[in-house]
Amino acid sequence: PEILDEPVEQAFKRLRNLRDLLEEPDLCKDAVWTSAVATMSEAIDSLRRAMRDELAESD
Repeated sequence: PEILDEPVEQAFKRLRNLRDLLEEPDLCKDAVWTSAVATMSEAIDSLRRAMRDELAESD
């Protein structure tokens, strides 16, 4: 559904960014890592809410 396009795209972008960060040394000690994980979590939460809203509307 169209309502999910943006949340899916954002979650994918965040996941790709997180993947790219995994190549960096000393990653888990870096503030960038913490920020990337938080951003990814927010994107996943947003996608989850959009999917639930879509399911609720289709009932």
